Amino acid sequence: KPLNMGVSFTITKDNVKINAFTGQVTIAIRGEKRFEVQGAPWLDESESFYLADLEIVEDRAEIMSQEQKEEAKRLSSEIPSLVEQWLEQVFQSGKSDVDGMRERMNSIGPMPDTVGERAIWVGALINPIPPLGVCLEIRPAMLACKNDHQRMQLAIAAIQSSIDHLSGKRRLF
Repeated sequence: KPLNMGVSFTITKDNVKINAFTGQVTIAIRGEKRFEVQGAPWLDESESFYLADLEIVEDRAEIMSQEQKEEAKRLSSEIPSLVEQWLEQVFQSGKSDVDGMRERMNSIGPMPDTVGERAIWVGALINPIPPLGVCLEIRPAMLACKNDHQRMQLAIAAIQSSIDHLSGKRRLF
């Protein structure tokens, strides 16, 4: 059964690649709008995929107290130094070289300034596809967050736990 949340995306001929030798299809996408499934999904007539009624929640008003807004902003300001530490640990562990990481970072774009977008950016950085094997999977949890405060708390906890894992301080797996 599918998750009750996800992101929309657009598939065009430009983001679909077919390997001529293996026939393997690769689709490069970027999530566009967050959605939640409304009601129970159902299998189509061929029973090969699910259908569902969706609600786009991208622009839904987020409820946060003033204290949560302030804490989210403070946590967001910690992200640049944590990203530097994380990159050092990734390189030291041999999980990626500079060129490979440059390519990954170019694919997700520069670090955003807004709190919520920065938290999601951290999730994309530490949980790339294909995976680096440096962090537990956080994308479903990021989608489930109800506001920027929750997203930033998750981003901070995830990148710090990845740093601890890579440094050997606390192994995740």
